[in-house]
Amino acid sequence: MTVHGSSGYLAKANPDNQGNVTFSGPSMVSGTTAAFNVQFAVDGDAITYSTDEGGSWQAYTSGMSIESNGLLINLQGTPANGDSIDIVRASDSNPNIFRTIESTLAALNAPAADAQAQAQLKNLLSTSMRELDGALDHVS
Repeated sequence: MTVHGSSGYLAKANPDNQGNVTFSGPSMVSGTTAAFNVQFAVDGDAITYSTDEGGSWQAYTSGMSIESNGLLINLQGTPANGDSIDIVRASDSNPNIFRTIESTLAALNAPAADAQAQAQLKNLLSTSMRELDGALDHVS
């Protein structure tokens, strides 16, 4: 029901995110990797992000890639103030193949009428596919 410890990393958007930022990845770019969190702050037209608690804030633009701790995540769209994305070790995220399928079916049955709902659907599907890939690797 779970994923193997060598399944790599996956990204999970906070379900309370209010913006429409979506992600693809993460991918490993170096041999030393560690989980991290991307947090967004919006002040007027200025959008910034930080990849660690109390770290420096940098300008964010849609379409950029963020590299931290040997991992790379590609982002698209506009976050709202306080939105966040966690990049975690797949085995540490406590995935369960049956829960993954259940949440994916629920998301596919819910309307995605606005940009925020469409981003949540895309992010959930991206995370679900990586969780299912990890579970398949474990079964194999």
